[in-house]
Order: sequence, then structure tokens, then C-alpha cells
Amino acid sequence: MKQSFFNNGWLLFVLLPLLTSAQQAHDFLLEGDKLYDQEKYRQAENQYQSAGKINPGNASAIYNLGNALYQQGKWEDAAKQFETASKGFKSADKKADALHNLGNARLQQQQYDAAVNAYKQSLRYMTDNTDTRKNLQLALKKLKKQQQDQQKRQQQDQQNQEKQQQNQPPDEEPPQPGKKPESGQQPGQKQQTPEQKSREEAKRLLETAIESEDQRNAQKYRTARQKPASQTKKDW
Repeated sequence: MKQSFFNNGWLLFVLLPLLTSAQQAHDFLLEGDKLYDQEKYRQAENQYQSAGKINPGNASAIYNLGNALYQQGKWEDAAKQFETASKGFKSADKKADALHNLGNARLQQQQYDAAVNAYKQSLRYMTDNTDTRKNLQLALKKLKKQQQDQQKRQQQDQQNQEKQQQNQPPDEEPPQPGKKPESGQQPGQKQQTPEQKSREEAKRLLETAIESEDQRNAQKYRTARQKPASQTKKDW
């Protein structure tokens, strides 16, 4: 059965913009590849971004954008593109390539643990990739050294803290708990009651009075001894 002209025209009207957009995205990709081969990575980045705006789900545009960013030293931005591309690709070999490049970007950032994980994932899709295996061994070696250096720094920090604690002067002896003794009262001495205080005060006054009287009597005695004896006048 032949389709009507109306149906064919409607289908062409719908598909034509899509075909035009796909062609534009393809052209941007081709131009980006040319610039990339000429090591004009910044210009290539612009072309890949334009292709991605037209077709946001184009994994090839995302992957190539990651390569252009990587060549400019934009490791973090490149890593994000490679990770997104690895999820967008359908074929195993392209997934492996995207994950391999993701590992390279993490390796450049000295994120060795993340690099190891990326290389391992890449090998799941392409087990015989020699370059990925070599990079994995390199990442494992650097990760081990990084962990050892971190452990040494922690031990050094702990030793420095211990030295500082040893060099600090001893803290002052904390005050003993308890009520502060009153003036004239020795530590540990029991506090006297008012009645005891009165008796003690009376005794002290009496002793003072006696002592004063003894001093006066002794003064009189010394004076008496020093005074020359009067001679009795004789009546001849």
C-alpha cells in the first residue's frame, strides 16, 4: 500500500531538522579532530563543545572533549568527561578506552587510588590491553609509596607532639579541696567554738597581767639593788 503524499511530507518535515542537527554535530566533530591533530587543543575543545550542545548524548563528542582538556592539563575537567563517556558508550572497547583515559587523568592528579580503580574497570572490558596493565602497575606502585609516606608523616607528627609534651614545664600543684583556714589557724587545726575562744582569751589576758606584774616587781627589785644603802647617822 502506498503512503499518501501528506504522510511522507509530514515525516520529512519531522526528520529533516534532526538530520540537519546530526550533520552539524558531525561536522563539528570532524573539525575538532583536525584541530586536535594539529595540536590546537583549545580550538578543538570549542568544536567538541559545539557538537555536544547540538547532541548532548553524543558519547564520542564527550570523549573527544575529554582528550582536548587532558592535553591542556585540565585533569579534573577531563576526568569528568571520560567518566561520562564511559557510561554513554555501548561497545566494550570504547568503554575500556574511556576508563583507561580516566585512569590517566587521575594519575596526573596524584589520585592513585582512583586511578587504580579506573584501570581495573577498563581491564574488565578489555583484559588484554597491555598499556592499561602497565599503567595499573605504575598506579599501584605510586599508591603504595603514597601510603608509606603518609604513615611516616603521621609517625613524625606523633613524635613531635610527644617531644613538645616532654619539654613543657610541669603544671602548678592544684589547690587542695577544703575550706580556707582562717587567719592564725594552721592547716588541719580544728576551728574553736565561741565558748572555747572565750576561755582562751580570758586565759591569755590573765597570763599577760601576771607577766606584767612580774615585770614590775622585777624592776623594783633591780632598782632596789642598784640604790646605795643609806648610812645611819650616829650620835656620838
